[in-house]
Amino acid sequence: MTYLDLSISNPAFAKLQVTKAPEGKRRLAIKSNDLPAAFRAELSAKLSAILALDIDSLAEDDALFTATFDEDGDFRRLYGPAVYADANEQGEPCLVIRLGSKVLPLTIDKDKVTYAEAPDADFAIEKVKFGKYDEVCLKAMTYDEETEEVQSLHLPLAITRTEGEEFQLDTFLMQLKKGKVDKALSSLRSAKAGTGGGGNSDPVLDVRTMPQHVPLTVIDYKQVKVSYGQQYILTLTNVPGYEGNIKVWSHRKLNQQLDAGANPINGSFTYWQEAWGNEGKIAHRFDTNFKWPEGDLGLKLDW
Repeated sequence: MTYLDLSISNPAFAKLQVTKAPEGKRRLAIKSNDLPAAFRAELSAKLSAILALDIDSLAEDDALFTATFDEDGDFRRLYGPAVYADANEQGEPCLVIRLGSKVLPLTIDKDKVTYAEAPDADFAIEKVKFGKYDEVCLKAMTYDEETEEVQSLHLPLAITRTEGEEFQLDTFLMQLKKGKVDKALSSLRSAKAGTGGGGNSDPVLDVRTMPQHVPLTVIDYKQVKVSYGQQYILTLTNVPGYEGNIKVWSHRKLNQQLDAGANPINGSFTYWQEAWGNEGKIAHRFDTNFKWPEGDLGLKLDW
């Protein structure tokens, strides 16, 4: 089996880990023509053989990968082609592969996944090695008659992650098998909110990666359904180190206020981390300036 590693562990991305982002820059879009020639050629061959996709059919300014950096300019994470939740032309929930802004809709029949444009390809959702770690991926494979080898790509599922929650692969697969596709896919990020490598949109970032001790202005927010209930996506503006508006997943400490009726639009919050305890644990702190509905908010507790 010939397998192409799309993670940061691939030597093709080694330069990112020692690259210092210019001041004020937190993201780097990596277009297909920016990739090392050998890696691009191998990726092109895999996409063609497995997904019947010509890499040159992608838009010239489309980013296949997006690298993010922290406030100190050090490399943080690489986003690449991945699998998201979406809806097909009939409005039914489905899985899609995102490569930049290009979306490849997959068909789910119980726990069998197929792609109409590549009928000879086989797909399996498994926990497999992705770089240095085990990740839940869509393993896409096909048999190459010419080389008599199996060509394979591992595409990570864009799982909605939160503190204290672990993705249950067995439950996910059983939900698919029982036809509960909507429930299963609620544990994945939406293709419209996420990004398969960057495309012309931004990933929804973790609020804990935002600059600390800086007021962050909220211009919009929305509630979304995730595997563990309801979550919020906040749209921020004028964030130091970022160009334009960005979207972040909220934190449970902010959610408590939003659930209680606070309106964050045109408000702000400040985030910082503190060490606590004797085990080096990190506490996440928030100071908010959200608008509350009118009413008797002058509650006093006389103990």
